Amino acid sequence: MNKIILFLIGTVLIFSCKQDQENAIADNSLHLEAPKSEEPNSLAGNNEETALSDMESKLPDDRKIIRTGDIAFETIDAKKTRKMLDSLISIHQGYVSNEDITNYEFKNECVVSIKVPSQHFLALMDDISTLAGKLDRKNIQSNDVTSEFIDIQARAKAKKVLESRYLELLSKANKISEMLEIERELNNVRTDIESMEGRIKWLSNQAALSTISVSYYQLKNDDSAIKKPSKFVVAILGGWDILMSFLVFILYLWPFILLSIALIFIYKKYRS
Repeated sequence: MNKIILFLIGTVLIFSCKQDQENAIADNSLHLEAPKSEEPNSLAGNNEETALSDMESKLPDDRKIIRTGDIAFETIDAKKTRKMLDSLISIHQGYVSNEDITNYEFKNECVVSIKVPSQHFLALMDDISTLAGKLDRKNIQSNDVTSEFIDIQARAKAKKVLESRYLELLSKANKISEMLEIERELNNVRTDIESMEGRIKWLSNQAALSTISVSYYQLKNDDSAIKKPSKFVVAILGGWDILMSFLVFILYLWPFILLSIALIFIYKKYRS
């Protein structure tokens, strides 16, 4: 009996020792594997940084920036200012795209729209400022469309790849229904490509040529300025015009007036 009890106690001790060893081994394995679980995260972080650096390296050196300028000023000699403005435009390789001359009551104003290569934009704006006798306004705006330009280029390239696949499928199609379906999709893809290429061309042109709006004016002299008459004079002149119009209207009715007088005379004569 005592032997059986000792055997059971020994078995329990052995089992408990084995369990402790297994737990220790498991803990050690967890500690050993823990650093390995961090490797994918570090690799993912490195991949993301690499991807970002690759994207930054793909950005073009010649960024697509649309620049516009607006300048308004007073001048004492509009003709001289225009000659000097034309000279500056020629020096900076630009041209006049639109011109509007307006003769106001107290001033003559000219608005000129100029197209100039983007590399000459700031220099021309500074030179035009020197023509101002009195500078009223000067604004410069820049719009960076590089991201849009790259995005449209990428989508247009993908559409062209899709176009090639549709052409390949069209060459292998045997049924008329399949041909019609592929041609319809092919036309849609080509329409998208034409639209994207048009947008790319427009962005390139706008970035290559900047726009400057120049508004200058010359005040009129007191002798040449037209002065408004007072309200009293306007009222007298208006009344006189109405009276003259009424008399002219009466003159148009003279045949009817003579006929009415004759009828009245005849009526009175027969009545008497």
